[in-house]
Parts: sequence; structure tokens; C-alpha cells
Amino acid sequence: EGNHLAMHADLVLCPARAVQYGDVEVKPTFSPVSALVVGLSVETPVFVSHELLYGLDLVWANADYQLWLVFSDSRGAQLYPRFFLGYGF
Repeated sequence: EGNHLAMHADLVLCPARAVQYGDVEVKPTFSPVSALVVGLSVETPVFVSHELLYGLDLVWANADYQLWLVFSDSRGAQLYPRFFLGYGF
């Protein structure tokens, strides 16, 4: 009974990405680590056996994780928040 607090961390790996069109192939030349996500969520019981989930993630991601590989020539990283809301049953 009551709220539950949970923390999580995710490491996003994309080791094998390439785009080929005819004889031309485009692939990244840097690290396969595409993103790191750290988040905090709250689980609130509703009804008998259901839960409302909500929270905040902080995402550090390479630019090519968010864009299609051909258009992503930046090696820079972005840090941004991601809010979420869910329902579990």
C-alpha cells in the first residue's frame, strides 16, 4: 500500500548500424554507446491491483541516436528531460 519509488538506468547500444544504397555505404565511425538514461519513477496504486506510473528521465544521447543515420554527422551529445505517464494492470 502507498507509493513506491523506483530508480533505473539504461545504456543504449547500437553497435551495428549502416545504410547502403547501391555502392555507397554510410556507417558511424565512433562509439556504439548511443544513449544513457537515468530515471526516477513513482508507482501509485489505484483500484485493487492496478498502478499509475509517472516520472522523469534524464537522457544523454548522441545526436545520431535521434536522427536517421545519413543526416547525423554530429558527434555532439544532447542532455534533455523526458517525462512519462503510464498505467499498469
